[in-house]
Amino acid sequence: MSSSEINQVLANSLSPDANLRNAAEQQLTQAAESNFPLYLATLVQELANDSADGSIRAAAGIALKNAFTTRDFARHQELQAKWLQQTDDETKTRVKELTLQTLNSTNTQAGAAAAQVISSIAAIELPRGQWNDLLPYLVKNVSEGADHQKQSSLTTIGYICESQDSELRMALVTHSNAILTAVVQGARKEETNIEVRLAAITAL
Repeated sequence: MSSSEINQVLANSLSPDANLRNAAEQQLTQAAESNFPLYLATLVQELANDSADGSIRAAAGIALKNAFTTRDFARHQELQAKWLQQTDDETKTRVKELTLQTLNSTNTQAGAAAAQVISSIAAIELPRGQWNDLLPYLVKNVSEGADHQKQSSLTTIGYICESQDSELRMALVTHSNAILTAVVQGARKEETNIEVRLAAITAL
């Protein structure tokens, strides 16, 4: 799918018209089945596209998140295997880099969607000893970033920590002090931005 095509499909996935919405969801599913790495690369490009509408970027983020996680356990395992075994390293790196770039976006819809994507990938990689620089990066954002970076990074930390996955929880133990420090720092009364404090309290 070209950029304009994926843009239209994502717009249709948000449509109040059930027929358009269902057709769009079917197109996204087919694209994921036919070439998973290309599907991810196309979506993350749209998520990171600063000239795209915030709602389209958010829709790209939701579609990306849904490529990694689902409530159905068997399907969830299948999606994780697709990322681990069927996605080349170059695509993985690109997806992670552009999603982190989007996390720093001043567009709140895009930043919030990126937080969900990052937490979904983290749930796959952190228990396997991968993406070890993610949490230090998020913690640094909270202590040194602009307000919108603090907010989106705290939201991401909150999503990662609320997982019920026992393997992920074990992987988080080594980062627990840094996570707690970042969250407490964001929640302290000296923090003047109310949205940052709210994100920190929610994460806590």
